[in-house]
Amino acid sequence: MEYQEKILLLVTALLVVLAVYFTLSAPAARPPENISTADAEALLLKGLSFGAGQENYTYAYRELSDGYRTSYVLTKNGNESMIEIQNPLSSKTAYFLSNDTILCITYGGNESCASVQNEKDLVNYLNSLRAKFFSDAIIQRNKDDMSYLVYQGYARLSPGLAPKSVEGKACTGLAYTLDFSNMSISDAARFGVGITTPKVFSWEMCVDNATGYTMQKSFNYTYEGIPHSYLFTLVSYIPQPALIAAPENLGGDVITPLLNEKEQQMRMANCYTGKQGDELDRCIAAIALDNRRKDLCEYAGGRRDRCLVSIVPVTRDPTICTAMASGSYRDDCYIELAGAYKNSSWCASVLNTSKTGFCMNVSLPVVPLPQNVTPAQGGGNASNSTGNSTVDINKFLNYIEGQGDANATNRSNGTG
Repeated sequence: MEYQEKILLLVTALLVVLAVYFTLSAPAARPPENISTADAEALLLKGLSFGAGQENYTYAYRELSDGYRTSYVLTKNGNESMIEIQNPLSSKTAYFLSNDTILCITYGGNESCASVQNEKDLVNYLNSLRAKFFSDAIIQRNKDDMSYLVYQGYARLSPGLAPKSVEGKACTGLAYTLDFSNMSISDAARFGVGITTPKVFSWEMCVDNATGYTMQKSFNYTYEGIPHSYLFTLVSYIPQPALIAAPENLGGDVITPLLNEKEQQMRMANCYTGKQGDELDRCIAAIALDNRRKDLCEYAGGRRDRCLVSIVPVTRDPTICTAMASGSYRDDCYIELAGAYKNSSWCASVLNTSKTGFCMNVSLPVVPLPQNVTPAQGGGNASNSTGNSTVDINKFLNYIEGQGDANATNRSNGTG
C-alpha cells in the first residue's frame, strides 16, 4: 500500500515530478554568443538556492496541476517539523517529532489522528513528505545539474528579464524552454528521460532578486496530444522558528481514510489528465455524486449546478438550493427536495410555474407494492434509499440531462 502525494494527479506521478526535477536541475541552453543570458542565468541559479542554509522556517505555497489545487504549509523548528496538506478531497497534517511521527487526516467530514512511527505501509508516503523540506545537499546538487544542462545546451533561455508582481509582491520574471529531444543517451539515463517522456517544457519563473525567493514558477507541455500545466505560487515564507504543537487525542484510524482518499485521487487524476472541457466536468461531477460531496461540485466547471442538483436526492441538503447560480437549476433542486422528503411544501419555492406540476407529482408518497408483486429487476432503475423515501437516481439524471426539461432553457440562453 503506498500513499505518495504524487497520486493526486496521474501526471504528477508520472510526469510532473520529473518535470519539476528538471526545473531544479535543468537550465536553459546558451543562445548564440551575441545574445547575453548571463543575468537570466544568474537569477535562475539564485532562485534554485531558495531555502539553502535555512533550519527554522514556515513555508507556505500552493500548486495547481492541470487544474487540481493542493496547498502546503511546512514548519521546521530544530529537529522537529510539521507539514499541512490540503486538496479538494482532504486535509492532512504530519508531525515529525523527536520521539514520534503523528498523522492526522480529515476526509469525508471525519477527522482522525494516530501515531504512525511504526507503520511500515506508510514509509514511502512519509518519506515523500519529508522530502518537501529544504535540504542543502539537494539544493547544491540541483544547482550543479542546472549548470551542467546550461553548458550542454538542452534549453533555450530568453535573455530578457521583466519586472512582475505575484499577488502584490514584486519579482523579476525569466523564461526558458527545456528541450530534451536530442539529449545524449548518457545524459538521458542520468536525468531519467525515457523514450515516452515528454521532451519539451516551456517554463517561466519569477524570483525576488533581493532575497532569492522563488515567488512563482510554471511550465506547460503536451503529452499524447493532451496539454498539461503546472503552477507553483509562494504564499509566504518566514525564516524563523514557530511552535509545533502535536495533538494529544490519538488512536484513530488513519489507514482507511488514506486508502479511500487514494482511490478517489486516482479517479480525479484520470479526469484531469485524460479529459478536457465538458468531459472533464462530467468526470468530476460523477466523483462528487459517488462521494456525496457538494464541495467537489465546485470543480465541475460548467456542470457545477447540475452536479449540485444531482447530490440533493442522496443528501437531502436544503442549503444546496440556495447555492445555485442558475434559477432553473434552483427550481430543480427544490423539486428534488420535494421528491426526497415527499413534501409538496418545497414546491412553493419553484419559480417556473411550468415545473410546478412535476414537483407536485414527485412529492406524492410512494405507494407500497402489493405483497404478491415483485419489483422489476435490472440496472435501468437503480435507486438510493434516503430515509423514508426511495430516490430513482437514473430517472432524475435523465430528467436533468434529458429531453425537453427546463434546463433546455439554460442551454438555449447560454447559461447551462
